[in-house]
Amino acid sequence: MNNVLEDVKIKYVKVRDVKSPAIAHKGDLGIDFFVPIIDSAMKQKILSNNPNIKFNNIHGVNCMELSPQQGVLIPSGIKVILPNDKGLDATNKSGIASKFNLLIGAELIDSDYLGEIFLNLINVGNTPVVINENQKLVQFIIVNNYNTILQEVEQDKYNELSIEKNSTRQDGGFSSTGI
Repeated sequence: MNNVLEDVKIKYVKVRDVKSPAIAHKGDLGIDFFVPIIDSAMKQKILSNNPNIKFNNIHGVNCMELSPQQGVLIPSGIKVILPNDKGLDATNKSGIASKFNLLIGAELIDSDYLGEIFLNLINVGNTPVVINENQKLVQFIIVNNYNTILQEVEQDKYNELSIEKNSTRQDGGFSSTGI
């Protein structure tokens, strides 16, 4: 078995005034993305998709307020070029999710996507959340892209294949194996 880790090179360009994506510690899986500087162009872009977002300046720091149960698409200021067999999957930062009830909406970046990445956030809490420029909010994890082939089968064949699989889980889901 080969235990040598594969280097994955992700090239990126900053299209806004934003901190570069970063890996906080050697061996971390997540690539941290930051909120760009909230200038007039950024506000306009956010408001075009999210007309109810409120903007403020608190102690010289530009920020936006996300009301309870409100979502926002924040332009990350980053475009990436991924290897053809890789993708990026957004995931919650544990501290942001647990302290602020701010969760990531669906977000998977395919290797052929070349546009600006957006940070899809939802305030699932009952109080407003303030999001500051330069704040580390989202992490992306590199995922492998396999040559997946989907094949439809008849119900009888499915039943035969499921018996061969010999799964103890069967059709259990949603915490069927415990919490």
